[in-house]
Amino acid sequence: DHRDLHSFPTRRSSDLVSQGINFIDGQAKTNANKAKAAGLKIGYYHYAEQYTDSNIDSDIIANAQAQAKHFIEVVKTLPKPDFQLTLDLENFEDKNGNVRNWSVVKKINDLWVDTFIKELKNAKYDIIIYSGKPWLDDHITTSKFNSIPLWHSQWLLQPEITNPTISNAWKDWIIWQFSSNGKINGYTGNIDINVMRKSFFNQT
Repeated sequence: DHRDLHSFPTRRSSDLVSQGINFIDGQAKTNANKAKAAGLKIGYYHYAEQYTDSNIDSDIIANAQAQAKHFIEVVKTLPKPDFQLTLDLENFEDKNGNVRNWSVVKKINDLWVDTFIKELKNAKYDIIIYSGKPWLDDHITTSKFNSIPLWHSQWLLQPEITNPTISNAWKDWIIWQFSSNGKINGYTGNIDINVMRKSFFNQT
């Protein structure tokens, strides 16, 4: 129940709305409207799939552009978000449930991420990057993207007394996902729990 989420410290709901070049979450609009009705600020994220096997720049660019445009078109059908759109960067599951890894060549991934971000900026959307230190450090040239706000993922046993370890290229995080074991009334499974910098929350 989104009303129960309102009691969480972040008072924010972020929904997966798209993945790859064709997946759309059919519940995205319903979830967003319920979150708004509960008084939550909302945001949307795209689960990226960098699965092209080509090393040709034009193929990498085309794939990133297709995913960005897909994300934009989905967002246009939803209530206006309160926060920047989020690009979710991590290894991913394909449509068959198989875990797929991004390229180990940073140049390829840099081009893909840069192209995706440019597409969103051309459409007048700012962006947040969601990822964790191991993925960022291993897959992209982090110094190229450290001006973009970081939503840091790191699940810790005692987050209340342990500081997260973020990629060195960033000075700080604006959102920290510190647990995947959250519980709320009306939902039987676990949920991810995040904390957001108050200054960032108050900007909207």
